[in-house]
Amino acid sequence: MRQQWEWVDVLKGIGILSVAYSHLYGGYFRDLLFTFHMPLFFLIGGFLFRPRPGTGAYLRKKALHLLVPYAAFLGVLSLPMVYHAVSDTGASWHETAALAGNLILGGRALTAWLAVFWFVTCFFAAQQLTNWLVSRLAPHRVYWVMVLLAVSGYVQQLYFRGDWLVGNLDVVAMAAPLYFVGYEVKRLQVDWERGWALAAVILFACAGCAALAVTDLVKVDMKYALYGIPVFSFCSAIALTAVTASLAKRIAEISSLRRLLGHLGRASMTIMYLHIPVIYFFRQHEEMGKSPLILAAAILIPLAVHHLIALTPPTRALFAGSAVDWRACFGAAGRHASSSLR
Repeated sequence: MRQQWEWVDVLKGIGILSVAYSHLYGGYFRDLLFTFHMPLFFLIGGFLFRPRPGTGAYLRKKALHLLVPYAAFLGVLSLPMVYHAVSDTGASWHETAALAGNLILGGRALTAWLAVFWFVTCFFAAQQLTNWLVSRLAPHRVYWVMVLLAVSGYVQQLYFRGDWLVGNLDVVAMAAPLYFVGYEVKRLQVDWERGWALAAVILFACAGCAALAVTDLVKVDMKYALYGIPVFSFCSAIALTAVTASLAKRIAEISSLRRLLGHLGRASMTIMYLHIPVIYFFRQHEEMGKSPLILAAAILIPLAVHHLIALTPPTRALFAGSAVDWRACFGAAGRHASSSLR
């Protein structure tokens, strides 16, 4: 069973490489990756999703898995930012308090080193909402809810893009439909490499690439509620993800590449948290410019940290969200918190 889904780890590896590339370089290829690299992770999440009727237990399980590492990485990475603001730039207490407030708000308020942290809170909320809907409503009703959510996302894009919710929860309006599409692809066993699905993938993937070359209207930046052309950009993101998934399946047949990209995929969350601080550090040295060495460092240094995290139960509990290690490290409190996770 594990071998059957190794291509998913490869796909996540390709996805996190595209995220790191997009935060270092510009141009058409960067814009193309932006149209689907975050939708890709929501689609993967939905593809791997298994509904849980007990929403309270499911919420606690996923909070430990997602929000505990979020808080741990946020705490570690924010310390040097606060120190720099106070000691190096002479920030007032009012400005320091505003920075602390941004750390609490999350979402769009997190910039610079923390720019990608919005994804985790948004993903968690999309996951929980989808689980609640799928566990309680008939499939056709869930479809309508997802359509209404997507419509509300496009309304925000058109009229309220400057407004946002704590943790970027407003982006759930588009993230949840993507998550649900991933779930439905697996539930209905849609084969995107055959028949009508293949035709749709080719059509929207090619159309999306072509449209991006001639207009900015198809550009996507989910963090800032930029979703492109309604329906078209949504379908294009799904199609480009399907193309990338097919590529991942072919790569998974090559053992050396499968091991390499699969390893990156399994470490994708750690790489996501840490690649931007690495990029910021090396960009201080002007002679490096946008050297490929920076991209390599943005992947390899977080990968090394990922291995260090795996060495001890406390680091696995805090930075990887391991329920077993949480229970082992935090005694009775850990046992109580994780008893519902099994």
